[in-house]
Order: sequence, then C-alpha cells, then structure tokens
Amino acid sequence: MASTANKAVVFVLEEEDLTHLGGPMGSEYTTRTIVDIFASVEGAKREAEKQYAKVDGREKVEWDGLRTVDLLSRMYHIRKWNVRP
Repeated sequence: MASTANKAVVFVLEEEDLTHLGGPMGSEYTTRTIVDIFASVEGAKREAEKQYAKVDGREKVEWDGLRTVDLLSRMYHIRKWNVRP
C-alpha cells in the first residue's frame, strides 16, 4: 500500500467546450482543457468565473459541488489531485 506521507493536494481547473454539441448524431463531441492548477478550491472557482466573464460577460456562475451547471457553451470542473512534492 502506498504511503500518504509527503503528498500534497492540488486542485486542477478544467474547461469543457460544449460548442460542438447539437449536430447530427455521431458527430457531437466535447473537448477539455486544463486551465491551471490551484492550491484551493476557492482559487479555482475564482479563475473559472474570471474565464467565463471573458466569454459571456457574467461575473458569477452557479456551482454544483466541484462543477458548474451547464453554461450552454462551456462547463468548468475542479479535480482534486494528490501529488508528491
């Protein structure tokens, strides 16, 4: 069993592009991009809201735990990663 000593937790913000949905069946897809790595969930959420404001003009987005609700053109997901420093 792996030791949990000397591990750090980081939060990875992913942006999911939903603009390729709604086409003919079999041609739809989404893409995910890692935006950045953060030390806290709050930092990742702030960055997602900042990124989304550039696209839509809204400053606040609705969160459902560690992901946003469907924002039509994109969604944001926060992943918790355990890493070794």
